[in-house]
Amino acid sequence: MVAQKVVDGLKLHLTKEEKSLLEERGTEKAEAYELFIKASEYSRRNTKEGYQLAIQLLTEAIKLDPGYANAFSSKARSLALLYRSYNRDPVLLDEGMKFVTEAIRLKPDLWEALDPLSFIYRLQGKLEEAEQAAKDYIWNAPDDSMSHFALGFFYAETGQYAKSVVQY
Repeated sequence: MVAQKVVDGLKLHLTKEEKSLLEERGTEKAEAYELFIKASEYSRRNTKEGYQLAIQLLTEAIKLDPGYANAFSSKARSLALLYRSYNRDPVLLDEGMKFVTEAIRLKPDLWEALDPLSFIYRLQGKLEEAEQAAKDYIWNAPDDSMSHFALGFFYAETGQYAKSVVQY
């Protein structure tokens, strides 16, 4: 990563948080990152068209950087959201599983990929796997509020409301 080389060259000592910010983008390709950010904005609209546009943008980001694990993970989540809210075609979940699996292969410590993994498993009716993926997310990223949200969401979606409140 270019930013890390600059830091190394200047002999700077970064905090854990500062190092995390350098790695957060997940790609050195500015155009791929820009597409990722735009896709996130469209996905947050929670509309059919928003999810479809997010998926298209993430497809382009992945073409620009085939090693961009964050884009693979985000595309998996967008596919699962499209399935859940608008289109019950199981092909969307199969495709989502391929993308989240690739994200994890590319970057095994991309713990946030466990969120769409849990989500897809739940939508497939694989509840034990879904719960375990969310628990693994917490285990590996206990300070990430989204890890606790993932497990809380699983519990809420499966009618385990008391457990969900604890995680939220």
